[in-house]
Amino acid sequence: MTFTDNFYRPATRPHRFTHPFVLRMSGMIRNIIGMLLFIGLMKGAGTVVVIQPVLSEQDYRSAEQFKAALVPYFDKIEMLVPEDEPKLIVLPEYLGAWLVAVGEPERVFRAPDVNTAMSRLVLHHPLRFIGRLFNSLALSDFKEPFSGHVRRSIFIMQAEKIREAYQETFSTLARDYRVWIVAGSVLLPEAEINAGEIAFVADRTGGKFNLMNQGFVFNPEGAVVLVSKKVYPVREELTFLDRGSLGELSVVETDMGRLGVLICADSWYPDCYRALDSLGVDIIAVPSFVNPAARWESPWRGYDPPASAPPDVLPEDTTGINPEKAMWKKYALCGRMGSTGAVLGINSFLVGSFWGLTGGGQSTIIRRGKVVAEAREYRREAVLYYPFR
Repeated sequence: MTFTDNFYRPATRPHRFTHPFVLRMSGMIRNIIGMLLFIGLMKGAGTVVVIQPVLSEQDYRSAEQFKAALVPYFDKIEMLVPEDEPKLIVLPEYLGAWLVAVGEPERVFRAPDVNTAMSRLVLHHPLRFIGRLFNSLALSDFKEPFSGHVRRSIFIMQAEKIREAYQETFSTLARDYRVWIVAGSVLLPEAEINAGEIAFVADRTGGKFNLMNQGFVFNPEGAVVLVSKKVYPVREELTFLDRGSLGELSVVETDMGRLGVLICADSWYPDCYRALDSLGVDIIAVPSFVNPAARWESPWRGYDPPASAPPDVLPEDTTGINPEKAMWKKYALCGRMGSTGAVLGINSFLVGSFWGLTGGGQSTIIRRGKVVAEAREYRREAVLYYPFR
C-alpha cells in the first residue's frame, strides 16, 4: 500500500474577495504552491526498509559467511520493492560487533559463552593481545577496571579484520542491490571517512585508540558517507567503550532526504534530536540491540545508567509498572521524533543468540509520530517496508 500525506489542501470557505482577477490570481497561487510541494515531495520519494535479522555466532566464521547470512534478506527486498525505486535499508545495532571472531579457530565458535569465546581468541593471539593490553593500560585515558581494558584490547587487536570484513560486506551489498544502507553498528577504534572508506583516527594522528560503538551509512556506489558514534553508551558498554560527542552527530543527503543515525540508547535523549533537527534531518534511523531478549517484555526500571535520565521522564514510569517495549514507544524514537522536522523514523532490532547473549525487539517504521509498520514478534526475523511519496 502507498501512503501519502496531504501537505496542501485548498480552502473550501468562501473568498472574501470576489473580483474575477483576485479569484484567478488566488487560483494560480494555489496551483503554484501545490506544484512546488509536489516537486518537493517527489524529490523525497522512495521506500524505507527495516531488516530484523535472526543471526548467531556461527554466521561470523568468515566474511563470506556473514554476507551469505544477509543476502536472503536483501533478495526478499528485491522481490517486494521495484528495482528502480530508491531504497534505504536499516540494520540493527551490534550487527558487526561479532566480526571480532571472523576467521578464528573452530574452538572459538564452540565456546559455551562469550567470555570463554574471547578467552580462546586471546590464547590464539597471545603476543598481539599483550601488546594491545599494555598500550591500553599505559597509554590510554580509559579509567575503568582491568576487565574493561581486556575487552577493549581484544576489539582493538582485531580492528583491522573487523573493518575489512564489515566494509567489504556492506559496500558490496550496497553496490549489488543499488541501495542506501544504515549498516547497524560495529565496535571499532574511533573512525572517520577517507575517500569513501572507514579510516581510524589514531592511524592519522598517531594518538591513542578510542574504542567506540559506531554506525556507518553506505551509498548505492558502496562508499561510506556517514559515521555516527554512540553518545550515550549503557552501563555495560561504559566498562570498555568510549563515548561519542554530541557535536559530531551529522546528517547525509540521500535520494529520500537528509538522513541521521542515532545508535540505540541515543534515541532516548532529547539533546540528540535537537542536534539532528538543527541540521535539517528528514529521516532518523535507530539501530538497536536489547539484551537479554526477555527484557523486551520485562518491567522497565528506568534509564541505563539511571543518573542520565532526562527531566521529562515520569517517576512512576520507572517503578516497573510498564514493560520495556512500551517505554520504547514513549521515550525513544516514536515518542521523541515529533520534536524534530523529521518525517520518517526507522528502528531496527537485532534478534538471535551470540554465545549465550540474546537479542530481541520489535522493529518499527514511524511516519510523523505514527507507527505505520511493526514486527509482529520480538524474537523472530522480520522485513518491513514502507513506500512513501
